[in-house]
Order: sequence, then C-alpha cells, then structure tokens
Amino acid sequence: MFVFDTKAHGGRVELIDRGSFCRPSLRLHVAGWDRSDLVAAVGRQAAAVGAVVSGDGPEGPSVPVVPVLCFVGCEWCMPAALVPLGSAVVCGVGGLRRLLRRRGGLGPAERRHLAQVLDASLPPR
Repeated sequence: MFVFDTKAHGGRVELIDRGSFCRPSLRLHVAGWDRSDLVAAVGRQAAAVGAVVSGDGPEGPSVPVVPVLCFVGCEWCMPAALVPLGSAVVCGVGGLRRLLRRRGGLGPAERRHLAQVLDASLPPR
C-alpha cells in the first residue's frame, strides 16, 4: 500500500549528500532549499495509515505501507526515477506512473475491505 503526498514546487529536485564517505547523509533539496522535512512528514502519514491497517485484526491482511513523496512541476535529472530516501520513496510524475502500474498482491475484496477500514478510521481533511 502506498501513501502519497504530492507537492507542486518549482525548481530542481536533488539529493545532496551532506555526510562523509563513511557516513553518508542524504538530504532532499528543492529549488536549493533543504526540504528533508517533507520526507519525515510523509513518513508520519504512512505510520498513521500503518497503525490503522495493522489494527485491522488477525483476519485482516498484512500490508506493507510505503510513504511516497511525489513532486509535480519540478525539474528532475531523472524524471522516471524512484529514489529511496529513508523509509520513503521520492519521485516525479514518471516515477509515479511506474509505481501505479505495478501489480499489487491484494485482490479486489481485500482492497475494498482496506478502503472501508481506512475510510472509517481516518478523519477527513
């Protein structure tokens, strides 16, 4: 299961290593600004979804929840890339297409059940 957070930012999206050779520290930069906080935010959103899904009971499916941060309208050096950053995946529109075309492991009934559980458990925005 993917939890998407889309951002419409202008400028170039880059991963910049602020660490050393022995201790890399990748940071997400958008238009020259460190926006690594966005990765943490989508991680918290995915954790909230994961808590609901894991609380679905022993009969419910065990579903991995992957946070995805998708940038729209940005300049990418690899527009179709899926870049892992921490527990999240950072992508552009091309990467989003690749994710959505993947076949999942859940059947229609399981997907409907999870949608109902999430709808009942998470507040509307």
